[in-house]
Amino acid sequence: MLSWGWGWPPFQLRDLVGLESTVGLVRAEGAENWSALMVAAGRKGRAFGQGFYRYDEDGTARISREVMDIINARRAPTKDITKRTIQLLMIGAMANEGARTLADGWARCPSDIDLVCLNTLNFPRTRGGPMTAADLAGLFNLTRAMRSFEHPDKPFWTPHELLYDLIKNGKTFSSMLA
Repeated sequence: MLSWGWGWPPFQLRDLVGLESTVGLVRAEGAENWSALMVAAGRKGRAFGQGFYRYDEDGTARISREVMDIINARRAPTKDITKRTIQLLMIGAMANEGARTLADGWARCPSDIDLVCLNTLNFPRTRGGPMTAADLAGLFNLTRAMRSFEHPDKPFWTPHELLYDLIKNGKTFSSMLA
């Protein structure tokens, strides 16, 4: 996601705030709390020099072979995934949660979700937020990537009905502006 323009993607953001702050988060059946796994392995985050990444003296994040080994030992086997598919899945996951938020009435319109993500998750401003990014990537492309992703946390990766309704009616999230 760094090459896509996200300066602090989710795992680097977790490293920044400290992994112990996310250890207690409840995950759905079949999902893994990776922060808890890293803390159990003695990795606590950027302030401690290592979390999901290891950090050079200048703060540059580097992929850690140790972390990859820990994760690969715990996650379900997967086929090779392209960089583009990872990007579609990340955008799709965020847009899917946004769709749930809209359907449940927690957000008034997609641009509210974009604004929150731009200001709290350091989402790349050039991408306009996850709902706008979903529109630009194509809702059909996102739902197809999510449906084909084999993961034990199936409810999380199941596209929300709102996505299907938008696709069926030739609409996008931006067409829902209040």
